Amino acid sequence: MDNFLRLMALKAEALKNVKLRTTTIEQKQDRSAPNYALALGGEVTPEKEEERRQYFFSTGLDRWYASLKDKTFRTEFLNIEPDEAKVIVKHWQTYYKNRTSDDGDPDEFITTVPSTLKGLCDRIDTLIATMATGNGVFVKLSTRSPKDSHIAFAKARKIYSERYPSQCSASPTPSNKLILLQESVIESLKVNNGVEAIQLFMSSTRVGEDLEYALEPGDEGFSERSCMVIRQWVNIPLWAEFRGFVWNGKLTSIG
Repeated sequence: MDNFLRLMALKAEALKNVKLRTTTIEQKQDRSAPNYALALGGEVTPEKEEERRQYFFSTGLDRWYASLKDKTFRTEFLNIEPDEAKVIVKHWQTYYKNRTSDDGDPDEFITTVPSTLKGLCDRIDTLIATMATGNGVFVKLSTRSPKDSHIAFAKARKIYSERYPSQCSASPTPSNKLILLQESVIESLKVNNGVEAIQLFMSSTRVGEDLEYALEPGDEGFSERSCMVIRQWVNIPLWAEFRGFVWNGKLTSIG
């Protein structure tokens, strides 16, 4: 740990001497917007859309977990019925799809889980009980997680406010506040039961879009395209979280 911090300090010091090249407005090339035509390889056709769908769902966690089971956290998979997925999507479309941070925290009415999802909540509770972690779990789809959940953001704000007095000094630095914010957002994704899990799902555009996409071909084969993933919750300090980038089967960088 000490060597890692010293290395980071050296890198930060080296960056002080880096000089950036000045560019004019005419030279600026903004490519931040998504290029769907490029992503799909040209004209969007039903065949290419189907190819994209197959690629998207073939990279889900359920497809690679068996190969890395002994090297990662305990994980369980739970099927979502198509009718249950439709209820989640409908709730997201009605109350959250066009919601912004300016709308404030979601009220009790729209955070209430529909009674038609009670069976799904019960199945989640049963699975969580068998994992017996005692420390909550992390839930996601086999494709993406609900880390953009409006309910999670509301929880994060609450956690941040509660911990601010003890974790930040009288004159907090931007770094201290950013660390606390990141820790609060991560903590907000921990759930203890099925109701909390579905609340995150219903208020997440990432989940809503993925379920919507998985439902497009119809109910048949839905469980092969999308399922719920329940993972053991492990507290990982921010400094220990890394992401590796692989290209053509080779690890090219870690950040």
